[in-house]
Amino acid sequence: MEEYKTALHNYSNSELRQRCEPTNHTIVYDGFHYRWKVKIDGVYEIQSIILYDDYQTAYSHIMFWLSKYSKEMINRDRVNSVNNYFKDLELEVETEAKLHKISREYSSRTKEKINQMLSIKHDLTNERISKLLDVSIRSVERHRKSMNK
Repeated sequence: MEEYKTALHNYSNSELRQRCEPTNHTIVYDGFHYRWKVKIDGVYEIQSIILYDDYQTAYSHIMFWLSKYSKEMINRDRVNSVNNYFKDLELEVETEAKLHKISREYSSRTKEKINQMLSIKHDLTNERISKLLDVSIRSVERHRKSMNK
């Protein structure tokens, strides 16, 4: 799947997922100040350029941003889900159009039409094929049986 970037700091999906994980965040004290770091791909990097005087402020920033990151990830997942649904829907509609086109071919024999339909959509039922071709279910069953021999 292609890495998807949007508004929130242009983080890739995998990077944002890592930022959503609370265990990937830490606060480090350098002897003078506290610093917030985040682990991305196994390496801790500085998350904030702010040098905190106390760890509570750094902690509150982490909690704030964890919420933001999670909301952004939920939005991205929703967008991906909707996009995938419509791609599947478009493919299904195109397949149905092809099946109807095959059913209207008068020059082809029924057996050839069934074979073409099954090559486009393998999980077609005998009932569906019979409705498309306006033949009996038994006729479709006989043709399919003879093709499997």
